[in-house]
Amino acid sequence: MNLFDAHLLSFLIFSPLLGILPAVLLSGRLRKGATFAASLIPFALALRLFSLFRGEGGIEFLEVHPWIVSFQID
Repeated sequence: MNLFDAHLLSFLIFSPLLGILPAVLLSGRLRKGATFAASLIPFALALRLFSLFRGEGGIEFLEVHPWIVSFQID
């Protein structure tokens, strides 16, 4: 699994934030087009995530990051 696939859940969750900048800075039809294009990014990431689904049961997509190391909270 490469670096992109390892963090796919994080990319999927935070990718809609990419559409905020065009939504604020642009106007009219240009805004609609830019925000629609930005909405395709999470859709493509969701398709990639679906393609990695094996259906073998259990938790398949998981990211573990240490948050508070002194309390051993991951």
